[in-house]
Amino acid sequence: MKKQGMEKKSKTDWPPINAMKDEDIDYSDIPSLDANFFEKAIIWKPRKNRLL
Repeated sequence: MKKQGMEKKSKTDWPPINAMKDEDIDYSDIPSLDANFFEKAIIWKPRKNRLL
């Protein structure tokens, strides 16, 4: 079986992202979740893994 791993190096410049504070993150483009969203939401529960 072939071992899976990260074969490509990330092109993300991580140090500035890791240094960012939570209050510096811009969430303005994310829509708010209003009551209408939760009325239509479906709750999915994972199945229990049966090993028999």
